[in-house]
Amino acid sequence: MRIHRYSFKYGSTEPVAYAARIMNATLHPIIILYTGIMVRRKNQNTSSKNSSLDKGLEILRRVILDQGQTNIGVLTESMHLTNSTKHRYISTLLENNMILRIGHGRYDIGARLLQATGTHNADQHLAHIARPILTKLAKTLNATTHLGVFENDMVTYLVKSYAHKKAGKKQKIIAAEFTREGGQLEAYCSAIGRVLLSNLPKHELRKYLGDEPFISLTKQTIIDRGELDLIIRVAHEKGFAIDDGEISDDLYCVAVPVTRGNDNMPAALSVSFSKSNGSIFDQTQILVAMKSAAKTISHRLSQIDGKPDR
Repeated sequence: MRIHRYSFKYGSTEPVAYAARIMNATLHPIIILYTGIMVRRKNQNTSSKNSSLDKGLEILRRVILDQGQTNIGVLTESMHLTNSTKHRYISTLLENNMILRIGHGRYDIGARLLQATGTHNADQHLAHIARPILTKLAKTLNATTHLGVFENDMVTYLVKSYAHKKAGKKQKIIAAEFTREGGQLEAYCSAIGRVLLSNLPKHELRKYLGDEPFISLTKQTIIDRGELDLIIRVAHEKGFAIDDGEISDDLYCVAVPVTRGNDNMPAALSVSFSKSNGSIFDQTQILVAMKSAAKTISHRLSQIDGKPDR
């Protein structure tokens, strides 16, 4: 029998601990590498404290420690660099994949540096790239947005963002309050899960659908294997999927794929609305905004790979 599971429950500190473990595992060898470079340069005593290389390394150090939280102008303010000088250093670091642009004026550790230290975490990098884009999408559509990947027959949520409740009497209900970053949900009954399932090879999808019964979470949940197979194939053909009250009676969700390269789909993004808000859903408008966001994420992923996106 299939069991409806969450890997992290509401109020749990596990997602925080999970994120902290990833951060520590990533930063520790990078800081050691950086420290080794600086000590070696100090011992060589071949250039002044204000040399170009020292300034470039100092910018890199600040980006490493900040992990994309702060605008680069604020981050480097105490260095008293001119805009042209700062732009030159940032451009060089970007061209060499030492740092990665994850939003307007914000940068994170680049793929080359992660690979050099053996700490490359694809999910972490994907989450960093997608977070500001999903935050903007949530505000644009006044909805909850998710980025998820397919792991062990489940959807793992890497990013969750939502539009803040409005002040006053007419407060908006936040959709999908039960989801958590680092948490998991079943794939068969969610829009995001169906998009991810649509990318599976046929034999893997047959195995997933299997013979075990699926569980109805609401009266609307589709659990017939033949019907699910058709829905997943249609999602592949159309490039999106929906679920209407299948995980929660109050929830309406739309999902689209996030591609990497020609055919690889590392993730999917979804938008969730609370039907209690009385909203009228313009699916065409929603999909235009979602596909634009997915394309932006794909483009930034292609910049890491050094390959053209579709």
